[in-house]
Amino acid sequence: MVDWKQYENTSTLELIELIQHKEDPLHAEAAFWVFTFRFTTFVAKQSEILCGRMGYDHHFAGEVVKSVFSKFWQYPKYDHNKSKHKDVNKGVCLYLYHFIYKCIIDQINNLNGKGISPYSGDEQIIKDLPTDFKPKNDREAIIWNAVGTFSYKHKIIYLTYKAHSIKDHKLPRHLLAQLRDELGITQSTIRFYYNEVMNKINEHLALWERQD
Repeated sequence: MVDWKQYENTSTLELIELIQHKEDPLHAEAAFWVFTFRFTTFVAKQSEILCGRMGYDHHFAGEVVKSVFSKFWQYPKYDHNKSKHKDVNKGVCLYLYHFIYKCIIDQINNLNGKGISPYSGDEQIIKDLPTDFKPKNDREAIIWNAVGTFSYKHKIIYLTYKAHSIKDHKLPRHLLAQLRDELGITQSTIRFYYNEVMNKINEHLALWERQD
């Protein structure tokens, strides 16, 4: 266990660099606690002000504070070269202020049942159809014949999207990461392959419908 006190006098930029590079998670976590202590007063005060303006109490603001630092731990992308302030701490405060506003909106949406993911986190990529799979009708047979003309990678992408896609929701990040790792391709290539399969399916269906 790393004692966070060893980083008490470390500059803010050095703390952020340690948090960004989580190859050494114990030191990253120790640096994160120092970062949190350093900016909690600012985040708490601004959260109270913004939440109060929107009609929410200090309990709501307290949850926002937790969310802000949790989000920063996940996305510590502060770049002082892009800041409007010469002073690093003021630049970080402005950066965190944007997190505060977003976390308030996210929390309000959660209270109203909006923005809640329909995914459980247990979703897995689909590599093949069940061995006993049989098309239910001619339309489904046409679709799977079209899919069969594509590569192994195309097929996995299509099967995974078909199994897990939910209207108005993107596939969860962990599932997209699984696809990227399994297939060794980028997210843009995944989208390109998926669109290729869908275009081919639509072509096959259009031909089949004209024949009817």
